[in-house]
Parts: sequence; structure tokens; C-alpha cells
Amino acid sequence: MQITHIRTTAVNPCTLVFALFALIMPHAHAVSPEAVSQVIDRMTAAYGGRALQELASISSYADRRLAWPGQGQTSAFVEYVHDRQLKHFDLKSRQGSVERWIDQNGNVYHNRYVVDQSGGAVIDYFEMSVERNEAAFFDFFSSDYRSSDTLLAHLLTTATPDIDQHEQTVYRGEVFDVLSFQIVPETQVINAFVSRESGLIKRISMDQSIGTVNMIFDVFKTVDGVTYGSEMRAYLNDTLVEYATGITLEVNSISSEQIAVEDSLSEPAPTFDQSEMTVDALGDGVFHVGREDYSLFVRHNERWIVINGFEGIAERVAAANEHIGEALEVSHVVYTHHHGEHINGIDEAITLGAVLIISPETEEALKQERSDYEVLDTLVVENNTTIGPLKFLLASTSHASDIVFVYAVSAKTLYQDGHYHALRVEGPSRIQPTASELYAVLLESGLDIRFIVSGHAKHAERWDTFEEGIQTQDAMNTCPSGRAICRDTSARTNNS
Repeated sequence: MQITHIRTTAVNPCTLVFALFALIMPHAHAVSPEAVSQVIDRMTAAYGGRALQELASISSYADRRLAWPGQGQTSAFVEYVHDRQLKHFDLKSRQGSVERWIDQNGNVYHNRYVVDQSGGAVIDYFEMSVERNEAAFFDFFSSDYRSSDTLLAHLLTTATPDIDQHEQTVYRGEVFDVLSFQIVPETQVINAFVSRESGLIKRISMDQSIGTVNMIFDVFKTVDGVTYGSEMRAYLNDTLVEYATGITLEVNSISSEQIAVEDSLSEPAPTFDQSEMTVDALGDGVFHVGREDYSLFVRHNERWIVINGFEGIAERVAAANEHIGEALEVSHVVYTHHHGEHINGIDEAITLGAVLIISPETEEALKQERSDYEVLDTLVVENNTTIGPLKFLLASTSHASDIVFVYAVSAKTLYQDGHYHALRVEGPSRIQPTASELYAVLLESGLDIRFIVSGHAKHAERWDTFEEGIQTQDAMNTCPSGRAICRDTSARTNNS
């Protein structure tokens, strides 16, 4: 899963037995300004009173652990991976910096997101580049407020957003006032559970398209008069997807350098525009088709074999057919591995009447997720399986316990997902550790490869360009910037 902006992505780990947030005795009523004011006064006192109200800046460090559904090595178990976060917010001027270093599924990302007097900036410390934009403070940082009880308390105390609803409920034997509001208009509605006894925000909940997200704050500490939860757990429905312990906090201590964008950074290398649907011919009857997500279309027996069935497969089929001026049906759809974003389009493939070509681990994932698996028309591939003009390589990498690489013989084209994304207009794109693993698999295969294509990139990379990247980049150096967040696992808030 590639992370280029602050967003939580990622989608089907093992279900954890969890009865944490059964709600008892809800009593919703119309918003009473007086009642809401009393709740906020109680909350303000709990988080430091005047110290909270006059808070000028806040910094925090956490080594969060992520395990979002469907992103594990296997379908049965999702590992909690590093998501180190170093945050600096100037609350008076609404400027800030959030630095993240993430090591997930054999891919490593190191970015910083800045809002200063010039607007927004996205920094990539692997590319040593900065991309400026017009983002405002909450365009970047609303998610950071949603995951911090102290920032939410400060917002409710000082900015007083409109409270859409106020209700009282009993949760885990404790009475709470639940305030529903948006950080700023058009952002997600947050339900903040404020303890009637202590005034602390111990939980927030949010309804998202993928389910209900609950964040639980615990082990409250006080630094320089300001209270904060030093532990956080996030649940998607009933599954623990993220947690952090030992969160550190500093208040009223940031410097301008901690928010500033370094002068040494350059503009990003030009990348391909992937916003429009494209159909690129790679050989006779072989096309790379998509927009943002891409499938390889191979013509066989006057029908299409489609390699990767992301959501939107019907739209890509229509584009391929329009390109060739015929109305070919789909005989097979190949799913390279079990990660959620890759198998979410299976219902579309079933509607098209396609046979599903899957890896053994994808078979296990579908058995867990679908009660109708036994009636699906599936074909589980083995290493060196051949179907028509395609050869299948089945490998185990750090991205997934087994993953299918598909070779279109006539076009000498290798389709892969999650290992190499050809995004740059000139020269090789970044070589992740998974790209090095892919290269080793392909060398051993002895295949004559002209192009490598991806499900997450439009461009068909020539083999010699890919090989140049392998030979000139050190994929195993996961901290080329030398910054503290990735160099030192004990990095703290005062690290720049």
C-alpha cells in the first residue's frame, strides 16, 4: 500500500473478540447551549484549565503500530507495523509539521507534512523533495486532531465549533456526555465521549464508509499543567487496527525550525498524470488499461483475460473494448494477492461471468470473507502455471506470503503489484525493498522481459530502466535522510 498523503489506508485481519463499546441507555436530546457549556467547562478543567486555554504549541512523539484489515502477510494474521509520528503544532498561528516514517509490507515511506505562512508542503525524504500546495491547517491536520484527546479539548475550549448534537450515555459503567461536531465545516463528524466524572475525553467515534472507527484514550498524564492520554487504541468495527503506548508530549516549546521547510530540498521529479482513463498498447492484443488503478488486458480466444480486478473493472473493460472497436467479453480475471484493495472488485468480475484466477493465500482470504466461496468459479495457480498466452510465477515476498507475477509472452511484459511502481517520467522510480525481491525472482525465472507494468502506475517501465534503478539505489537503506525519526527508535519530540 503506497502512502503519499496523510490518509489511512489501507482493509481484513483476524477478528478479535471485542465487547468494549456496547452503548447502554442512550438519551439523545436537542442541543442545549447551557448544558454543552457545562460539559466543556468540566472538560477544560480536566485538561488543565488556564494552561489548556493559553496553550501556544504542542509537540508529540509516538511509535504507532498499524494493522489495518486485509494488509497482512497472510489472510489469517495482520502484523502491527511501525508508523512513527513526530508532530509540532503552533496553535496560535495555525502552523504545523507532522513527520511520519512507515515500514509496511516491505515498503518504507518517510514524509513530512507542513503548513507554514506560505501554505502547505509535502516532503519526501527518500527523494529529498518538496511539493508546495495551497493546503490550510486542517486540510492536513484534522486527522491528527481526531487522534488526540488534548487537541480536541483545546479546540472545543478555544474555537468552540458548533455542537450538532448532545446526548448522555453510559459506557463501561461510566456516564458520558457525547458531543457531536465537525472540526471545521465539511469535515467528518466526530462523537466525543466526555466523562461526567473526570471531564476527560476517553473515546471518540466516527462513521466511515468502511465501518465505524472508535479511538480509545487511556493512561492520562500531565505535563506542565496540561493533561493528555499517553495510550491510544483505534478499532474498525470490532477489530483493533492501530495502537500507541508511551506517547510523549511537550507544550509551549517548539521552535520555528521544527516547522520550517529545509532549503536543501528540490522539486519532485516529474511524474505521469494518472487522472484520465488510458489504454496503452504493449503488443499485439496486450493493453495496459486504467485510471489510478490499472489492469493488463490480454486477448485470448476472442475474449479478455484481465490481470488484476480492482474495483471499476467494468469501466476498464468498456475502455479496452472502445479502443479496439469490438465488444469482447471477459473469460478470466487474475488476482495477484489477497490484500483488500486488490480483491474488492471480485463481485464485478463475477457479474461479468469470469473465472477467478487466484493465489493459494487469496483462496484462504475469500474462504474467510465469502459465504458463497464454494460456488465461485475459481482456479488456484501454482508456480509456472500456463494459461493461454500467460505464464504465472508464484513467489513469497515481504509484501505477501504468496503473490502472483504474470508474464504475457507475446509482449514480453511482466505484470506485478506492490513491488515496483513506475511513476517518474524520466529514469527509474524509487526502488523499495520489495522491488529488490521482485528483481531476484525475475532473474531466477530466466524470462525475457521488455516491460514491467504495475497495478498502481500507468507507465510501462522498460527492463533496462528498472535494472538501472536496482543497480544505482540502495533499497535496504531505510533512512537515507539520517533524520532521528528513522535513525533512532527512541526519537522524541525535540528531534528535528
